[in-house]
Amino acid sequence: MNKKHFISAAALCLCTPLMLVVCCKRAQDISDRPCDIYAAHGTPCVAAHSTTRLLNSAYNGPLYRVIRESDGTCLDVTADSRGYAFSELQDEFCKGTVCRISVIYDQSGKGNDLTQAAPGTFKGPAKGNFNELPIADMAPIMIDGRKVYGAYIMPGMGFRCNNARDLAINDEAEGIYYVIDGTHYDSGCCFDYGNSSTNGKAVGTGTMETTYYGTSTAWGRGNGEGPWIMSDMEAGLFTGYDAKLNDVPSINGWRFVSVFVNGGDGNKWDLRGADATKDSLTTYYSGIRPGSKDSDTYYPMHKKGGMLLGNGGDNGNGSAGTFYEGVMTIGYPTDEAINAVQANIAASRYSAYPLSISRIGQFTPGSTADVTLAFTSEKEKYKSLSIKVDLPQGWTSAYDSGQEDLAPEETRLSLFRITAPQGRSSGEARFIAEWKGGKAELIQRIRCSESLKINELQLSSEDGDTRPQFIELYNASDSDSDLSGLELIARHSGRAPLSTFRIPEGTRLAPGAF
Repeated sequence: MNKKHFISAAALCLCTPLMLVVCCKRAQDISDRPCDIYAAHGTPCVAAHSTTRLLNSAYNGPLYRVIRESDGTCLDVTADSRGYAFSELQDEFCKGTVCRISVIYDQSGKGNDLTQAAPGTFKGPAKGNFNELPIADMAPIMIDGRKVYGAYIMPGMGFRCNNARDLAINDEAEGIYYVIDGTHYDSGCCFDYGNSSTNGKAVGTGTMETTYYGTSTAWGRGNGEGPWIMSDMEAGLFTGYDAKLNDVPSINGWRFVSVFVNGGDGNKWDLRGADATKDSLTTYYSGIRPGSKDSDTYYPMHKKGGMLLGNGGDNGNGSAGTFYEGVMTIGYPTDEAINAVQANIAASRYSAYPLSISRIGQFTPGSTADVTLAFTSEKEKYKSLSIKVDLPQGWTSAYDSGQEDLAPEETRLSLFRITAPQGRSSGEARFIAEWKGGKAELIQRIRCSESLKINELQLSSEDGDTRPQFIELYNASDSDSDLSGLELIARHSGRAPLSTFRIPEGTRLAPGAF
């Protein structure tokens, strides 16, 4: 299934929110959460975002919103009784179609929701030059043994809140952290979260303050090949005082990473990081602003009080990363507060999703392919584990699971031999693992069609191009191929998709024919 559908900001205004009522009540004795900890130490949250859990015990709203591509309907995903994202709502709502995360709600009470980034200096690939929205089910993980989803950012994607309120401006003090996937990154600009310009443009050095994670070397860097924990202060990514190289290590082997940046209220800032599953933080830098002994480039700061996730201050959208949670405070947090927040993150028990699958290619009618499913235990023991697959009508699979226990740090491999139906078909294969007290599911889209090949293709390249547009198909199979309803859609960056043609019903192509 083609996942590159475009959604404009205007389209989001048309979607009808759907709230699913669930028969459960939120627990009354929720333990302290990051915003509770910061507030208790005098630096309250002014922004708090997560697709995985509650960050503020006083917050009663949804965590994020997904929009269904098939009909434009929206669903607000709420938290369950333990404060974790109720991912089953999303799974049921998005079954059989593609959903995207369109809003990550602010849990601080300030209304600083993150939405689809509008065009800035750099334009996005979606309609109206907006940035794309992340596909909602691309990053399943576990938190405290429960399946949730992260926001999987690819180049061209990103969120903004240009009209944020009560964030630090100029040289006011603030604290920022986010929790991300330590294995998903690139060298593009810039996988940021934090304080930015309010117009999607670069408005001068010292106008931003964010967390950053990746391998960009255009500005600053650390030792080795990266990735590095850094801070984006506009026109500069920094690992310490010097503009280029500082004695900061590459991050290796951390599946989940916490990044903390604190700064302002005088010539000081610090940079900290941790394996998000561990209590202890490492301080990589604590001192005066970059280059401030010799210039006023980054001190005093000129922060603008906008907000962003997954892109740069000028809407540079070449970055990649997966976001799970993040917070911004007003005021410079104390060491006690920062350490307590990291301990709270570790206590949430982030862990990798146990299911993974080998690549599934396209099927031809009646063809068979082997698919390997891996179930990996990290620190947990799984009792009475069974694995099965649910396939669309007409598809079959030869596999007999049975039940068995799985010890910590073990992997169980299951081989499914899947056979396609005789006709054209598409749908979802749902690989399901169940054990005593839990369940995990992995959804893979599968497709069966005749063996068609594109022999030649010509499309117009720009406005005013008068060349004829055509496509020549070749039937490489040994039977007639039904071409009814096949459609070619052209997708130009920054424009709405355009259907160039649709093949009439009843059109067939003989074996070996063009």
